[in-house]
Amino acid sequence: RLKMLELATENIPYFLIEDWEIKRKEISYTYHTVVYLKEKYRLERVYWLMGDDTFLGLHQWFKIKALFEEGFTPVVVLRKENHLDSLKKYAKEYLQKPLEELLFVKVRKIEISSTEIRNRIKEGKDITFLLPEKVEEYILKNQLYI
Repeated sequence: RLKMLELATENIPYFLIEDWEIKRKEISYTYHTVVYLKEKYRLERVYWLMGDDTFLGLHQWFKIKALFEEGFTPVVVLRKENHLDSLKKYAKEYLQKPLEELLFVKVRKIEISSTEIRNRIKEGKDITFLLPEKVEEYILKNQLYI
């Protein structure tokens, strides 16, 4: 996955791949990663991009209260427009977080999933245009997901 990420972002100068979690010997929770990133890059806040489905399970994350105290800010990508009210209600009830400390963003919806790509490969179907060309070549060359 790391190699595929490197291939996918190699020509994007504002992307930086941090492999700290992979090199770490212990289980890595988001809490540990946020603390590490804040220290290494001298950050006050860490903005964490996630889908609304992931956001709805946030109350179950390891050290969630401490994570927020560390300056963790979820940036929630809205997949369903009419879903915003329920996300705000969840944040208030389960996370006890003011909405000003959360970011909700609407993005253009692209109907491509990693599950779909893996299934297409297993079924011998074409995956052209579903991911960067170099990533497709890497997957096919290494016979991943077959």
